[in-house]
Amino acid sequence: DFNQDGTVTQAYGRLDRIFIDFKSGSAGTLQHLILKSNGTGINITTASPIIKNVVFDNLGRGVSMTGIGSAPVIENSVFNNSTYPLETSLLCFPASLAGNTFSGTSYKGIKVVAETLNQNVSLAPRPFGEMENAPYIFDNYTVNAELTITPGVKCKFLDGRGLTVNRWLKAIGKAESSIVFTSIRDDYYGGDTNADGAATPANASYWNGITFADATIDADCILSNVIVKNAYEAVTTNNASPQLTNVTFYTNRNAVQAVGASNPLITDCDFVGQSQRAINNVNQSFTIQATNCWWGSNEGPVVAASPSGNRQAVSDGVNFVPFRTNGLNQPLLGDVSTNGVLQAYDASLVLQAAVGTLTLEAHQEFAADVSGDGLITAYDATLILEYVAGLRPNMPGGLKSAQAEDSKPTLRIASGDIYRESDLYLPINLEGTPPSVGVDIVLSYDPSLLQAVEVVPMSGSGFMQAVRIDNLGGRLYLAAAATKGQVGSEWNLVRFRLMDKLDASSETAVSADLFRVNEIDLTAAAISGTVRYNVITGINASSKSATLTCYPNPASDILYLSGATMGSELSIFDGKGQKLQSMILTESSINLSSLNSGLYYIVITNNKDTQRAKFLKK
Repeated sequence: DFNQDGTVTQAYGRLDRIFIDFKSGSAGTLQHLILKSNGTGINITTASPIIKNVVFDNLGRGVSMTGIGSAPVIENSVFNNSTYPLETSLLCFPASLAGNTFSGTSYKGIKVVAETLNQNVSLAPRPFGEMENAPYIFDNYTVNAELTITPGVKCKFLDGRGLTVNRWLKAIGKAESSIVFTSIRDDYYGGDTNADGAATPANASYWNGITFADATIDADCILSNVIVKNAYEAVTTNNASPQLTNVTFYTNRNAVQAVGASNPLITDCDFVGQSQRAINNVNQSFTIQATNCWWGSNEGPVVAASPSGNRQAVSDGVNFVPFRTNGLNQPLLGDVSTNGVLQAYDASLVLQAAVGTLTLEAHQEFAADVSGDGLITAYDATLILEYVAGLRPNMPGGLKSAQAEDSKPTLRIASGDIYRESDLYLPINLEGTPPSVGVDIVLSYDPSLLQAVEVVPMSGSGFMQAVRIDNLGGRLYLAAAATKGQVGSEWNLVRFRLMDKLDASSETAVSADLFRVNEIDLTAAAISGTVRYNVITGINASSKSATLTCYPNPASDILYLSGATMGSELSIFDGKGQKLQSMILTESSINLSSLNSGLYYIVITNNKDTQRAKFLKK
């Protein structure tokens, strides 16, 4: 308590000062420091100090760096409640950013200095903190040189800020790796960059967009495989004619604002959710060609000042024929159906793609990989379901894949005997998963002994799942996703049938070639099961009966029977021995919906033997 006032002055603000300032040509090493409550922790100008194990707390900027050749090492440091952990010119970047972490209200991204670019630069995805592809946070930025933006980069702009191009801009993404220009408020791409949860939703137009000025070189101004969201004027052309190809304009005020003698070439673009016009040809010096585009409806756009329902509006002086009628060229993450809206149906398409029953086009594959790990898995479907249910505001995209929390998922495949007279329902036991989970499983078995018939999910499990059975190769593919999943000892039942013409006792392992939970490979921990077939021989063979087993137990409305002989008489008795039902078995399941909760007994009889079992009705 240096000022000797007890707890009177507990709150300390940020002074607009710099703690440590590395000038041009200087050097140094900083380790195990705490820099707290100031404007900037460390300022670097054309220098490359080593900064390790430093705590940056309650700062406006943790490290701010400018100058060609600045390449500090910033490692294993903590940025807590620091608005911009790293601010840098595009003309320099740290040599290493390994092991750093964010906490509190620290923005989760790389702040770009408000500058005028006078030297050629290429902007690429970079890791920072927990992010493999950290978004760049832009203030106003002017390009007087050549700026190239590579696939996968996410550019987020502060409110009322924008990008002005006076020479050339090439932002050329790929179908599977789009470039994104959006608002700092937009949590959908790159996560909650401004670290405020849902306090500032991106539900309107907030940043000024990209302006191609009169001085631009038209042939070198290209946007391709780009997404532009939440801007006032997403793209303004001021006596300029850039090429816009495969650009998705989403929830802007105006998507393309063409002023003066502008004649942008627009092909294969998507226009979804603009509040005013998709294309506004202000002076109409040329007829703007905007062909093969999606306008929010298979009816194309309307010539009006504002949209008509989902149909986007254009001004006069726009040729929009031909136009797409079958969805977006470049959908947003998760929009696998390409209709412009995320729904549970999109999750079902992901599951089908994960097991191989559905082949996606390239642009759908990009939309399906919402975790950004390069694979299409059940966890991607889980992320979509979470978004649809309002449990998450964003798609991880280029962030690191989620972990299976602190849980320890286990997969145990049961064992059992199979008989010629009846199918075997083999339990697949799943335990220890988090409630919000995506599970990918590939089972293998001997197809010369067994054929898989179907997979029966546990009643009330809450999972959406897809299955593909390859009996020729002896493989079963299962992808399942849930936001409130219930697992257990009979999570799924695999119905197996004995192959014909088997005249000798046999057995086969049923094992997991793949067991993946939330994109973490746990195959090595999966426990295999065994299915046995025994040929009954000898004089007493006729007295040998199959073991009768009931699944699931306890049961809800449907009870599956393993080891029951078709054509036998089945009777159900209550706990007092009173017969309640009697029927001839024609399939391996019985309906229990008419029974109350309680304990019941099953007796199955035929000319040779009697089988008994008991079960609980939930």
